[in-house]
Amino acid sequence: MTKRWLKKHGVTAEVEFSWGATEVKAPELVDAIVELTETGSSLKANNLRIVDTLVTSFPQLIANKAAWTDPWKRRKIDTWRDAQRRSGCRRKGRSEDERAAQETR
Repeated sequence: MTKRWLKKHGVTAEVEFSWGATEVKAPELVDAIVELTETGSSLKANNLRIVDTLVTSFPQLIANKAAWTDPWKRRKIDTWRDAQRRSGCRRKGRSEDERAAQETR
């Protein structure tokens, strides 16, 4: 994805994968980074700014049928989901009706 974006914008660059704490590598080790960010606060804390958005994503919690029908695992899944909702994470995408229909399959 990064290489496609660079090519589209006529940028010649070397692209390497980073294993965490990517934002602290600029400007000492790199000229620019591509980073997944939710709020951008870590980028701002490291004096970086968002130049462009390559993709907008919506994380989804997915459970297999066996886990979904196991009462203990289902409680764990529901507890985690509810905690995410309370923390301010918002579900985007399918409606409640669509999700309910999926659960019955």
